[in-house]
Amino acid sequence: MDYDEDLFSDCFDSGIFSKELQAFWLLSQLQIRARAARIMNITTVSFTTYIHNLERAMKCVLIQQNTPTNGFHLTDEGVALQKQTAYLLQIARDALSESHQKTEQLEGQITIGAFPSATLIFIPKLLSIIKAEHPHLTVKVRERSTTKIFQMVREGTLDIGIVRMTDKAENIHEADLKAFDLYQEKTYIVINKNHTLAKKKFVSWEELATEDLLMLSNDQGPMRSQIMRRFEEARVTPHILCEGAESLTLLRMVAQNAGITIVSQRSLALATHLREFLHILSPETRPIELYTGVILRSRGYIPRTIQYIRETLLKIEADYTIAPKT
Repeated sequence: MDYDEDLFSDCFDSGIFSKELQAFWLLSQLQIRARAARIMNITTVSFTTYIHNLERAMKCVLIQQNTPTNGFHLTDEGVALQKQTAYLLQIARDALSESHQKTEQLEGQITIGAFPSATLIFIPKLLSIIKAEHPHLTVKVRERSTTKIFQMVREGTLDIGIVRMTDKAENIHEADLKAFDLYQEKTYIVINKNHTLAKKKFVSWEELATEDLLMLSNDQGPMRSQIMRRFEEARVTPHILCEGAESLTLLRMVAQNAGITIVSQRSLALATHLREFLHILSPETRPIELYTGVILRSRGYIPRTIQYIRETLLKIEADYTIAPKT
């Protein structure tokens, strides 16, 4: 870490670090005693006194004078202290920056992407919170498929995206992206209440393969591939009657007895106006687990605005509870 007067002036002026440690840090970075003394607005004699005081306090020699060249070098103890000071300065800088920012209003613009059911679950509440807490922050929302959101985040046309993920965030390894968990849910098989299977609570994949299936299209995320994998494991091929971009569209078709569908727990909870026409089943085998998370471009830090959006989404999620009745 090189010395940057503007970068660390807040840390020095705050009084967090002693004058002795400031003097040592500046000298270790600038290599010129007179320049370091000028930055601290003291004489070179006073500057040298600070260094000696620090060495006495630590009971070791930190800077060794090179007599022939009138220069100096850090001892092993000095190198160790230099590394620890750099680490502490970075922590102090981040803490001071965060403290200052908490008293400031967020401004500018942020663009958020979300797949259809996530838009209904999160975006209205998110916009309401932002309007109340940061009225000068402009938010643009783009409802897109999961596949498209991944692409747009990578391209930089979206700052942050809510997407379906293939696994928990800790198991998502994308060099150009960061992923964070939002929630996990199960899928349900949904049929018309007058369907011949409506007397059952569980159904096999073999039975489902004989029905007209209404499926989400391929670009809607990993849910489609997970469903198809279950049919493959059962060694049957489903009859896909229709492909759609939104779960609610498929549920409306089921309500009209056009076929059966498989949707997420939360998509089903959003269709309360259709529930009187629907019957919910679970697969006989283990349920399909779906993971939803937040993605953003990988960088050395997370901008405060994006961090705020992510934290707000987590708060909304913490207050969101569903339990669809079967």
